[in-house]
Amino acid sequence: MVSDAQAGPRACAWLANARLDLAMAFGWVPFYAWLRTTSVVGDVGDAAFLPALKLAAVVALSVNFVHRHFVYFLFFGDEKQRALYPRALWLAPLLVIVLVVPTGLWWPAGSGVVFGTLFAWNIWHTLLQRHGIARAYAVKGGGGLEERAHSRRDLHMLLALAACTAAVVIMFRQNTFYGRAQHAFDIFHVMVAREYPAIGWTLLLGAAVVAAATVLAWIRAEAQASPRVGRAPRLLFWASSLCLLGVFVVHGVVVGYLVFGFAHAVEYVLFVYLYSHRRIGRGETAPSVRLFGRAIPLVIVSAILLAVFVASHQVWTLPLFGVYYSATSALHFFYDGLIWKMRRPEVRAPIVAWAFTRHGV
Repeated sequence: MVSDAQAGPRACAWLANARLDLAMAFGWVPFYAWLRTTSVVGDVGDAAFLPALKLAAVVALSVNFVHRHFVYFLFFGDEKQRALYPRALWLAPLLVIVLVVPTGLWWPAGSGVVFGTLFAWNIWHTLLQRHGIARAYAVKGGGGLEERAHSRRDLHMLLALAACTAAVVIMFRQNTFYGRAQHAFDIFHVMVAREYPAIGWTLLLGAAVVAAATVLAWIRAEAQASPRVGRAPRLLFWASSLCLLGVFVVHGVVVGYLVFGFAHAVEYVLFVYLYSHRRIGRGETAPSVRLFGRAIPLVIVSAILLAVFVASHQVWTLPLFGVYYSATSALHFFYDGLIWKMRRPEVRAPIVAWAFTRHGV
């Protein structure tokens, strides 16, 4: 995947190289193109919708299953991480088991609370990952883009655009609501679009105004910055984020969530490879680094995890599997939050330190 054969240092705006960076940004496009050929894009009331949704969900969840288990290798397979957060080794799993297992197996009413919490946490987690990769480009670019103030502008713009997207979907895409969250979406839609349309339009216009203000502030700061490398790779990544939000607007909740989740998993796997590969180049030898920093071991681990997911298809509908999936989701979100802190030099350096680098990674 990576070649260091060509010599000659040059200014490099890519985090890795054009091929890998574009795969991080737009690796979801083939999945989206395939979805457009299925009935998932059609009417949720159509007879062909549910079988198509089940197949699309299996594909998206299989990739998601692979990526969510990477974090355990990254945390437990790295002595530095274990030393930084010694209590997280046992306290986090204990808390998750205490909270998730009883609700999943013996308290059905509580499972709705757990599902809603994980649903919201997943949205936050997915947006924060996009923000983090965009920040990696900004820190590498420098020239003012690396400042904490611009980081806040990045995050505010992303969250404002996501909120505006959610408002549009709730107001106008009610025909795409489906699944466990359908009831909540229906309640929101009825309240803001039918019973109290004035409130709905006020919220929508308010979200649009806030989004426009954050975009203008971002553009002004962007124009004033003088990055030491080209802007195109970073702006392409931002464009991919806007396109993902656009999928929600065009196709609604189901397709938008499937595509965004698929994109999240793909970009995570590739980013982990880049991060680990760079750490190998810096002489680090942690087991997780050796495992994920080379293409062949990474592919083998991914294939094993994918095989485990496929082999477990007979228990997908059992409550115990739901408990397992909920628990691993919570732990994935938690450990990811500990590991990926761009303000920490040991995290930032392998990704952004090479503003002038050789061709490839």
